[in-house]
Amino acid sequence: MIKKFIFVSGLLLVVSCEKNEDRGVADLDLLFAKQKTITLETEGYLSVRFMEVNERGELLVTGRRDEVILFSETGEQIRNLGESAQENYPGLNWSPNRAVFLQDGSIFVQNNAPWGIFFDRKGHYEKIAPSEFHVSNRFTADTDHIFYSMEITPAGTYIRQLNEDGDEMWRFDDVPERFINLMQRFRVGNQFVADDRFLFFTMVAEPDLFRLDIEEGELSRFKNPPSYVNRASEDISSLQQVGAAGMAAEISEFSDEYTSTYSLHWLTDSLLLIQYQNRWEVVDGNAGFGLQIVTTDGSFPMEADLLTDEWMVTAGNGMIYTMERSDDAYASPMFNAYRLKDSFIERIEAE
Repeated sequence: MIKKFIFVSGLLLVVSCEKNEDRGVADLDLLFAKQKTITLETEGYLSVRFMEVNERGELLVTGRRDEVILFSETGEQIRNLGESAQENYPGLNWSPNRAVFLQDGSIFVQNNAPWGIFFDRKGHYEKIAPSEFHVSNRFTADTDHIFYSMEITPAGTYIRQLNEDGDEMWRFDDVPERFINLMQRFRVGNQFVADDRFLFFTMVAEPDLFRLDIEEGELSRFKNPPSYVNRASEDISSLQQVGAAGMAAEISEFSDEYTSTYSLHWLTDSLLLIQYQNRWEVVDGNAGFGLQIVTTDGSFPMEADLLTDEWMVTAGNGMIYTMERSDDAYASPMFNAYRLKDSFIERIEAE
């Protein structure tokens, strides 16, 4: 059964509908057609941590050594945002965690003290967020530069809504906390996206999609886990119980045995894409990444479960971008760009 859980004023409502239990497992080419391979033109070594794509197909890369670089859709370097910021703000502590495209095309960099830096759509430095502004590593923003941040603390989990000046406008406290210790310590890819009405998010230990109605304060939970998902039954220990070494061992054990919900992306204006990750042993030596498409109303239109050995780094405009593997760790990063097939979109529109 597909189950839809809706939290309303502390109550849990469950809506179920039938699901096809005979879904097979498919490869990437069932739904996507390869368009091109992109090589990022870099002057030196670049290790990709996060990547974003905008409506023009430009790529925004957060590297592992404080790089944030804007590239054209063909991989040509447009601007190094760190250089732009430090040229305009001498002495700036440039220590980026993640850069994102905001919905108006401008760029926001989550940084360490100051906590936020804004750039225009061409990567030119604009301003620093006030000292009161702070978002966690689970954040997103809507069209009006309203930010949403999930705060995971030993005392509880909640979602804050704040403006770009750092003023908290609203707080949602009814976030499921079944795997709070794992969520607090196990950081994976992007897990938050938003539009003007809904905030969508995933959690690392659960294969479900959560949708928070920002206007009504209602949380919906959509379930249809792929057949390859091996779900954990209990949380890991708290850091206070086992210490740092014990926590690291439990996280490693989780990765070895269970499926993690790795990242969430907009695929089109009405379709979301969840990426799952398995270690090879979890799925008997099969490909380690899974992709599942979900509509914004919580429907699951895929007729087969999709597994691939390619890590998807970002998605958008009906495209996904996967990392091309290389034997040379210092080679320029390369990405395969795939487009969602028209036949799949046409079938969804006809239903």
